Parts: sequence; C-alpha cells; structure tokens
Amino acid sequence: MSPRVPEPTLARYPAASQPPQPHTASAGAADALAAAWTADAGQVLAVVDWPAAAASWLRPAQRLAGSQPDAWILADTPAGCAQLAGRLTGQPGWTPGRTFGFASVATPDLLALTPPGALAGMTGATAAGGSWRIGQSLLLVSDDPEGATP
Repeated sequence: MSPRVPEPTLARYPAASQPPQPHTASAGAADALAAAWTADAGQVLAVVDWPAAAASWLRPAQRLAGSQPDAWILADTPAGCAQLAGRLTGQPGWTPGRTFGFASVATPDLLALTPPGALAGMTGATAAGGSWRIGQSLLLVSDDPEGATP
C-alpha cells in the first residue's frame, strides 16, 4: 500500500491543506530556527524542503533521515506533514519520539491523515507557548506554558 494520502481523503480535510499565508512561512521559520540554533554553537545537519504536491515524498524523507540526526523538526501544513510522515515511517533510524513539529502541524487533521500510531511521540510547542504531544490516536495539547503563574 502506498504511503501517499489519497486525494479523496485530503479533500475531507481542506483546512489541513491550506498553506500558511504566505506559503513561504514554513521555509522561513525553518531557516530562522536553523540560524538561531547554529548561532548558539548548535549543529544543523540539513534543512530539507518538500513540495506541497508530489508523486512521492520519498526523496525528502531520505534526505531528512539519511544524515541520522539526534532530532528532526517539521514545519508544514498538516497535509504536507502527513504526506512526508508516510515516507518517514519507512526510513531506517527515523522515530517520531525524536521528532518535533511547529505549532502549524499540531491539529487533529494531522492524526486523521496519518496511520494510527505513525507519529506517536512527536511533540512541539503551541503558538501560545504551551506544548503538544501525539499519542497513539490522540493529540494532547497544553496551552499553559510550563511554569506560568495564574
């Protein structure tokens, strides 16, 4: 079975396919994160982009997983992330437990577009400064930043 999310399934989740305005927001966010990380002596092995629509997301998945980093960070629409995740799950060394996502991917649509458990363990920050984590079939969100006082 193909890891590609079928078009009829994507059509049921139109908001998941809507890119941030402008669509370059994900690429810009990834570049900004890479710049901030390396400015503090961190090492970025690769910044990989992928098309919103493609026959396969295998090459970007191979480029992401091929360098075997300590962690992965994904910034995209839920639909784009789901398409890539379908290919990442077959890559040696990739694990969702070492994968972080931007707030833009943390939606129930992402879970609906990926096989159950495919992203279990993936985590990230919300736009409000809280956190989110994907379980076997749940998106757990806490919009209270850790240590915030009432």
